[in-house]
Amino acid sequence: MKKYRLFAAALALLLLCACGLSEAERWERALDELNRESELPFALIQPEAELGDTGGYDEWQGFGCRGIYNDDVDVTLSGWPDVQDSYHVTDMHLLSPRYSILGLRVGDAAESAEELLKSMGYKSLPEVMRGWGDTGYTRDGVIINLEYQGETISGLTVYVQSTNVEDVDF
Repeated sequence: MKKYRLFAAALALLLLCACGLSEAERWERALDELNRESELPFALIQPEAELGDTGGYDEWQGFGCRGIYNDDVDVTLSGWPDVQDSYHVTDMHLLSPRYSILGLRVGDAAESAEELLKSMGYKSLPEVMRGWGDTGYTRDGVIINLEYQGETISGLTVYVQSTNVEDVDF
């Protein structure tokens, strides 16, 4: 009887693990939710070839990336999913309240951002991993950085990180 219970428990655990979402599925859900619940000029990881008319933007060039910007947003295009792949939208930095990330806009109260992001399953990034910004949050590979001026959001950035399989040095 003990062997049967042990076998049943092991089988139940195996089924539970098998029925859970894979890392790729969790990432895809987080990305879909972000693109659906945000007001952005482009979708995160949208291919450069599908951007359409970018005549209202100025351009900048970087090492292993390039970008387009205007008074409202700065968009980075880089290789996705690996740095050597074709360019996609991998980063958007909001500069004005025209656009939103998950309902958050430049000019909103800083306190509301933390409450909203945590309620949506985002976890605070340790300071050493934040890069730029005053605070950072992540959920299944989607990263959001916030900049503050006093108690107000002064900048919002959303991005995904590309892999670098060949260890390319830009």
